[in-house]
Amino acid sequence: MKRLFFLSFLLALAALLPSFFARHEVALAAVAPPQQSAAARQSALPAVSMIGLDASMRICALVEGAPVYMSLEDFILGAMAAEVPAEFEPEALKAQAVAIRTFVLNRMNSAPFEEHLGAVVCDDPGHCMAYIPFERMLSAWGSNADAYAIKFRQAVSDTGGMVLLYDNEPIQAVFFSCTGVYTEDSGDVWECDLDYLKSVESPLTEDAPDYLGRVEIDPDQFKESFLKTYPKAKFSGGVENWFSDYALSRAGAVISLSVGGVKVSGSQLRAMCSLNSANFTVCEENGRLVFYTVGRGHGVGMSQYGANELAKQGYTCEQILKTYYTGVAIAKYNPDELGAS
Repeated sequence: MKRLFFLSFLLALAALLPSFFARHEVALAAVAPPQQSAAARQSALPAVSMIGLDASMRICALVEGAPVYMSLEDFILGAMAAEVPAEFEPEALKAQAVAIRTFVLNRMNSAPFEEHLGAVVCDDPGHCMAYIPFERMLSAWGSNADAYAIKFRQAVSDTGGMVLLYDNEPIQAVFFSCTGVYTEDSGDVWECDLDYLKSVESPLTEDAPDYLGRVEIDPDQFKESFLKTYPKAKFSGGVENWFSDYALSRAGAVISLSVGGVKVSGSQLRAMCSLNSANFTVCEENGRLVFYTVGRGHGVGMSQYGANELAKQGYTCEQILKTYYTGVAIAKYNPDELGAS
């Protein structure tokens, strides 16, 4: 009898439930979790973007003179923030992320540098690349921090694991700020002549900072400094007689020249005089030695401002990279084969 009563009760309750939920539909909706707007979902992206191969690989970087362990993704973000403006086009930022990732993996497969103190890469742009902890850059960006963080993290996330390969090995994916009409051939700048680092056409970037440079030096100070390194140099006559026998690259940079009768490379003179690039001319103005430069950086590999200009023209990340790195393939790396922990 009790079992029959209980069964009747359940049947009656089932009949009442639809009308109950219909009457309380509005109330139930009022207490349901609110749906995120597109903007809100986008703001959550920085945390989500950490999922991926880059986050699983830890590297050691020499930062401000001390070895620091971090994920590969953290290094890419910090290097991007230090190397290129946040206003760059998304496809240019993606290309920069791939280049940085590839550069680091190439260094992991190469003999270590003693000055790195056991680290794979350093924050010296004259040796490896610029780097700043991403959190520090967020503070510097101020009110734009959230938007820029999303933009940078998206560039890293969208290219997660992508590297540039030549003969199935990560390349020396070097890059620099800006150049004239052509990039430099690696053999004209360094001792190594690499097939994928050839001189290629690059769009003009005259709006880039320091595209044109000017450096004044006192002639006597120049002679004193030069003679410390090259004591056999002979400086006689006017300044116009000090520099001769220029050998120029396709891009117009000085490969080598004679200074006081001593042959030096354009890169050596660039470093000695703190010039923006080795694409320079020199003259005397009002008793001063004046160097005029075009472009900024060594000129080999990817022009960062050139990449941004190509992105404005509609080039994709892959098209930008294959413009600057000759004959490369773009593929995912295998973290198990490249030292992931």
